[in-house]
Amino acid sequence: MAAPVEMGRRLGVLIDADNVSATVVTALLAEIANFGTATARRIYGDWTPRPFIAACDRFIFTDVLTGPASSEATKRVPLKNLRGDTALVTLLRKVVDDSADETGWANLGEVGSRTIKQEPDFDPCNDGFPRLRSLVEEIELFQLEERPGPQGHKHLWLRDKRKKASK
Repeated sequence: MAAPVEMGRRLGVLIDADNVSATVVTALLAEIANFGTATARRIYGDWTPRPFIAACDRFIFTDVLTGPASSEATKRVPLKNLRGDTALVTLLRKVVDDSADETGWANLGEVGSRTIKQEPDFDPCNDGFPRLRSLVEEIELFQLEERPGPQGHKHLWLRDKRKKASK
C-alpha cells in the first residue's frame, strides 16, 4: 500500500506590471515558491487598489524582495513614526489581544499568522524590519518573554504593556 502524497498548495499569481520592474520577477517567483506552486502566472496593469489587497491571502510589495539597498521603502521607520502609525499600533494590539491566553500573553507566531489574515499586505519589511520580532521589539508597546517550546526551541510571547499582570 502506497502512502498518500501530500500535494503542495497551488497558487495563482497576479503581477501589477505598471508598478513592478522586470528585474524583480526572479525574486518574486522564488518568494512565491515559499508558499506553494504557481500554476498560472499572469501580469496585469493599471490597477494595486486596497480592495484587491484585502481580497488576497498574502500580498507582497515587490520593493522588499530586492533588498534594503535598492529601495527607499525598506529603510527602517523611526520609532516615533512607528508608534504614531495608529493603523499599525491598533492592528498589533488587536491581534495580540485576540491571540492572547487568559493571562494576556500571545505567541508571536500566532500573532504573525493572524496579522496577515487580517491585513494581507502586512510585512515588517515594509517598515525596514527583517522579521515581525524585530518590529515588535523596536515599537516597545509589548512586554516580551522567551519561553521554551516543546522541542527545545525558544518562542517569543508578548503582552500589551497596558495590561496588568494577572495574579
